[in-house]
Amino acid sequence: MADQAASSAIRLDYFDMFSSKAQYADNLKELLASTGVKNDGSFQYEAVRYIVDNLVPLLQMMNVIFFVIGFSLIMIGFTKLKNHAGAAAGGKTVSPMATFFYFVSGVLLMNYAPFMSALSNSLFMTDNVYAQGTSIMLYADKIADAGAEREKILGYMTFAMLMIIGVFSFARGLILLVKVGEGSQEPALPKALTHLIAGIIGVNAEPAWQVMQNFTNFDAPVT
Repeated sequence: MADQAASSAIRLDYFDMFSSKAQYADNLKELLASTGVKNDGSFQYEAVRYIVDNLVPLLQMMNVIFFVIGFSLIMIGFTKLKNHAGAAAGGKTVSPMATFFYFVSGVLLMNYAPFMSALSNSLFMTDNVYAQGTSIMLYADKIADAGAEREKILGYMTFAMLMIIGVFSFARGLILLVKVGEGSQEPALPKALTHLIAGIIGVNAEPAWQVMQNFTNFDAPVT
């Protein structure tokens, strides 16, 4: 079932939402059907449909927005490089750290999916692939396998929502790094690090929860 969903996810291109709404809607229907959940109006079906119809498009739209923001930050970074040349000739001084973080944050925002995939695999030994915002379908597949167990379904829905929050938090942290480089009067560095760490944990909420279980031997409803 999971392999079937993965094959559908690969064909789900978030740029279809701009070029052909009908094609994108058909792709979402195909993605929903690939989970194998029957349209019987059950709590399980509604939970899977909510992820497919709402969270998948939302996550993909966020990825597009982050790409645009990242590209803009890189362009500003190139402008900063030009200002550095002017500063060397006696012009206004520009912070080298600000220029550095413009490029770092821009590149990471533009390549958020592969970076988060590599980071998650390194920290939590997961097999998650954050491609085109469809990684959240991992939880739809698990809900499909959970049957009528409401506690598990609610747990996986919580993890799916935390993934959305984690993505936003991580992106917010990268943007705050630019403020750190600009020498903001606010305590931007602690905020940036907090958002980055919270984002990583949010995106990997389930493996992070399993790590906590291993340390505390606490039996949670979602395993």
